[in-house]
Amino acid sequence: MKAVRASRLLFIVTLIAIFQVKYSHGQENKTATVYERLLRVEIPAKSDNETYRLIPCLKKGVILFYKSLETVDQDKVKWYFSLYDKDLQQLWTKSIGLANTLDYKDFSLDSDTLCLLFRTGDKAKDTDFNFQIIRLTFDEGLFKGNIGKFAENPEVVDFIVNRSIAYIGFNVKNEPARLVILNLQEGHQIITPLSIGSFSTLTQLHLDSANARIYAAIYKSMARIQSDFVLSVFDLMGTLISETTVSSSNPEYNLNALRFISTDPREILIAGTYGSPPVQKGSSRNLVPGESTGFFFTRVYDNQQQSISYHNFLELKNANQLIAEKNVQNLKKKSMKKDKELDEFSMDLTLLLQPLKIKDNEIILEAESFFPQYHTENFTDYDFYGRPFTNTYSVFDGYRFTNSIIAGFDKTGKLLWDNSIEIRNLLSFELNPKVTCFDKGNNIVMTYLSDGKIASKIIHQNEIIEKLDYTLVEMKYPNDKLLSETKSRMVPWYDNFFLCYGYHEIKNVALDRNNKRLVFYFNKIRFE
Repeated sequence: MKAVRASRLLFIVTLIAIFQVKYSHGQENKTATVYERLLRVEIPAKSDNETYRLIPCLKKGVILFYKSLETVDQDKVKWYFSLYDKDLQQLWTKSIGLANTLDYKDFSLDSDTLCLLFRTGDKAKDTDFNFQIIRLTFDEGLFKGNIGKFAENPEVVDFIVNRSIAYIGFNVKNEPARLVILNLQEGHQIITPLSIGSFSTLTQLHLDSANARIYAAIYKSMARIQSDFVLSVFDLMGTLISETTVSSSNPEYNLNALRFISTDPREILIAGTYGSPPVQKGSSRNLVPGESTGFFFTRVYDNQQQSISYHNFLELKNANQLIAEKNVQNLKKKSMKKDKELDEFSMDLTLLLQPLKIKDNEIILEAESFFPQYHTENFTDYDFYGRPFTNTYSVFDGYRFTNSIIAGFDKTGKLLWDNSIEIRNLLSFELNPKVTCFDKGNNIVMTYLSDGKIASKIIHQNEIIEKLDYTLVEMKYPNDKLLSETKSRMVPWYDNFFLCYGYHEIKNVALDRNNKRLVFYFNKIRFE
């Protein structure tokens, strides 16, 4: 195994013969523990449309589960669940029969129990329930279930379980967003609207169990040309305590996405993006952000919004990493030539926000830029008289992710620093975060998985400590060659360990049989 640089990626392997590898970085020698055989699990797959799912469960291990084709009675199918330990050794496999109309939606960890939310499809009719929560205990592998019913065709936004109480925030088209509170021990259920008025959309739900509060960020259309976010606070029984409007205070700016974090019962910090209003796509009840001009920062104190600050993307120190430096300079020259402020111009980025973090009294916002990608296809058809003509249509390829931006603010909304990482060759049908950021001492590591490689960059505020670098995801056999990768992700596991998983099509000419295979895989890795 090659020596690696400090703060770079190490793959964890099965504990057979431990030895020490020394490597250097500058004038400092360090030692990393490596093992002999790779920790990787492969499961043969017929296509990447199979239903394998993976949930990291901290030091309890990893749960792998999938929906099988086996039937139970007439209206149920078997779902299989397997628990793997920290060395990716399989501890047990269990199955449970669930209604064939149910699909997996989300999970929540509650102490030593994994809670999984399933709901029926939009076309399911005449059912006594339309969602089910399965509780799975790690040690015994025992299943317990709760069923319930909420509005037809809901779009689940957040699912939180704490002390056997489940909180499900969801949206319903053209109606107020709602909250289900379900006691999993007693089966009691409460459904309450999350806002006052006829129509609203939930964007974030947060449970503050220490202060017995539920916080919800709601997007409300006040008028045809005016929309605002509302921050609602409830007690744990769903009773509304307060409702605070979070507005731009400037008719030229539209707030189109936000994230919040509560620091104490009196103060909530809020950061997000401003630009074009968010929109609903197709049949979805959830919002897709509009094009953004920059970041904003504000806070709510004693149910009152305080001052708000705006930061155009063109003013970021790393703006030339988001678009070509030449384009940034041209926009700056254009603003000077027309005697206009730079904030009157825009990059028009579409961003996906991650949850806010607090580090060393700084509020850190992470956002990933993306755009929908299409390709054009043509086919020849014939009219009534047999004359050929060409039909053209667009096919959606997925969301192309391009950059991840990270920025630090103080509590007054002052932008302290910013940085970014380029996202290469990452196309996904799922609109969820792809980049993971984690602390490494005083530095931050930004990392993601794409094309069988783990990209990583180490930063300290505006500075780049180590440039963008790539590490290959280890394969099972020495001569394995990756042909294609789909639905792959890298997610935090525990401590400095991560999981890479997805589908790999692999070729190995050195094998006598099965020299080409498609597998669902997962690797355990760590950063040192």
